[in-house]
Amino acid sequence: MPTSLPARTYRTNGSGSRMERSLLAAYAVSLAAVCSLIVINGPQMRAAAEAEELRVIEEENQAFCGRFGIGPETGRYAQCAAGLAEIRSRHLQRSAADSIL
Repeated sequence: MPTSLPARTYRTNGSGSRMERSLLAAYAVSLAAVCSLIVINGPQMRAAAEAEELRVIEEENQAFCGRFGIGPETGRYAQCAAGLAEIRSRHLQRSAADSIL
């Protein structure tokens, strides 16, 4: 007596699409986590970078003006530092102009 059993078919499309959906969901969650970390820590990171830049500029000012005997305790130090700031500003303007061309 022959038995008639239904043929079994394996669905690869269903499991593949489930895996793709789970990978997409994992990607979306990790992207959201990175974005939230940037939003939360971004202002602190920017403030730290700006403080470091100010520290480096002050060290450069002291080193340059100190070559001419103008220390931070003298009255001419502010003039020397202002002159260096003007030079830095012009250099930045020239660099920006060159990069646009």
